[in-house]
Amino acid sequence: MASLAWHAGDRWRVLELAAVTRIGRSLNADVRFDDHVISRRHAIIVADDDGLWLSDDRSLAGTTLNEEPVKERMALQHGDVIGVGPYQLRFLAPVGQTQRASQPEALSAVA
Repeated sequence: MASLAWHAGDRWRVLELAAVTRIGRSLNADVRFDDHVISRRHAIIVADDDGLWLSDDRSLAGTTLNEEPVKERMALQHGDVIGVGPYQLRFLAPVGQTQRASQPEALSAVA
């Protein structure tokens, strides 16, 4: 199962991702940051048959993936860094799921 890891205070936290994982300041968020910079509904990760996808959830400060602004849903790959305000979360894929299927080199390896 895929997961997120982030540094909180003096320790690391790891969360196994669900079909839908919400990141934000809301009490309903799966990954919650009690920080005024973070929107209540900041970002969302959704799993489907094609992989795991990150989307900004109408946040004011924006969401980044590997320091690039997330403007539409973006596929996640092992080791990606998700930026949510001042926080960075590392995406960890299960063994054997380290490439995006949409990348040309991943497709050519199958052909």
